[in-house]
Amino acid sequence: MYKYILCLLLLTKMSHTFAQQGNFRRPLTSADFAFLKKEAAECFGFNAHMQLSYNSRDFAPGKKKTGDKPATLENIDLLKKKIEKTPNDAGLYTQIMGMYSRLNMPDEAIEYRAKSFAVISNVLKQHPDSAFAIVTLGGIYMSALQVDSAMAKYKLALTKDPGNREAMLLLPFMHIMNGKFDSAYAFIIKQIEKNPDNYTVYEALPAYYIYKFYNRLGKLNEMKTVEPEKLEPEAMINLKLLSDYYERDKNDFKREYLYRVTYQVCYSTLITYKTINDTTFDYKNVKFIISPKDEANLKTAEVFFTKSLHNKDIQNKFLPNKILGNINLLLNKPTEAISYLKKAIKLKPVKECTVGDNTSEDYDNLITAYFILKDTVHYEKTILEKIKVKPAIEPAATDYIMAGKISIDRKKFTDAEKYFTQAIELDTKNADIYLGLALTYYLNTNYKDALSSIDEAYKINPKKWELYILYGIVSLCNNDPVNAFEAFKSGKRLHNSKWIRVELMEKYYDIF
Repeated sequence: MYKYILCLLLLTKMSHTFAQQGNFRRPLTSADFAFLKKEAAECFGFNAHMQLSYNSRDFAPGKKKTGDKPATLENIDLLKKKIEKTPNDAGLYTQIMGMYSRLNMPDEAIEYRAKSFAVISNVLKQHPDSAFAIVTLGGIYMSALQVDSAMAKYKLALTKDPGNREAMLLLPFMHIMNGKFDSAYAFIIKQIEKNPDNYTVYEALPAYYIYKFYNRLGKLNEMKTVEPEKLEPEAMINLKLLSDYYERDKNDFKREYLYRVTYQVCYSTLITYKTINDTTFDYKNVKFIISPKDEANLKTAEVFFTKSLHNKDIQNKFLPNKILGNINLLLNKPTEAISYLKKAIKLKPVKECTVGDNTSEDYDNLITAYFILKDTVHYEKTILEKIKVKPAIEPAATDYIMAGKISIDRKKFTDAEKYFTQAIELDTKNADIYLGLALTYYLNTNYKDALSSIDEAYKINPKKWELYILYGIVSLCNNDPVNAFEAFKSGKRLHNSKWIRVELMEKYYDIF
């Protein structure tokens, strides 16, 4: 725990318990109150999503595979009708089990899990060497979150069929999800040694590199300062296994595509990270901070992915459109980004969305584009459209947080409170929800509940600079300049931006 957090006693319990009321040298004017409310609202209005993931199905040769459909009773009935025609399809039972689980209907989920086990056990009795049946059994275990049992089945499937694509992808992925990057890497290396030019073997690498990169970036985020040279792409993004595979045959478009998609996912995340941690970043006039080298790299990527839109080897053009939308956002061309992101959403209609393969991120990036453009009409419309798409897109707390923020902007504080409350139902450990509630209460001049909500955010994540800034603003308006400036100082240590130094601190140095 950082020393300055320990020193800030005003946030360790109920905020007002430790309040040290100070005397203002000059009273706050109505203009000051209006200015502080405006600053608070603008500060907490931006959330740079910039999510760019990939799905292994986008690289699969041949027909696109399907996954679990959205959890609705209507979809369950459709699957039950399919079972009447194919009663020995264990995958259908497993999908129904998963839907019942997501609908919080455990008894029904258990019933269909037993049915899927019965079907697949019967298949294995008749065909003990069936890798397909063993993989299906692994999927049943995975759906029940019995990871060790699932992994054992995938390993067994590979002994029966060393080229089984699903097992080859899922085994390292499950290691990755458990944070075991070394064991995932060891498995992938072993497969590459056996099949050095087999495309399927390399499809497991994007997940390994991307999640390892996220993990590394998360650790950097815990440091007070990071030297700029350590955040250079060359230092952060090393995709040697994929780059070597591509370099061995530069005429193979699919190899290059696999490499460039992986690189672009990491690179987009890196630029977003550097932007929101840059002291010159302006939350009121959002612009991604890129160097001349970044701009050149992004434009090179833009040329490649534009060409990929017309390449016959890429059957599903959803991913190139998604990537081009994000590249244009990073190049600070949100208007151009919008057309690509809309196209990506159109290419993956609701009826084709699955639990792990949908347009959630594309809606988020589209929302970000409208925010940058200050187009609040389309910003609100897109947020509400995304919420209405559920359960084709599983509801997320962040959707309701954004809906709450736009309600604040519309001064619809009752609606804002409703959205933030719905967000809490989905995620009780998200500090942004309580900050949203705090902002709602503050703008409605309910300082007591605003401070209490900030306390809740602090309990969840005391390292968020935003909570200190909001606490400082509320405290100023609540006639508490001493604690206000202690909070501003702590927020500045976490995020030393010009906005905090100049507009919130220097502007009010004279009041106490």
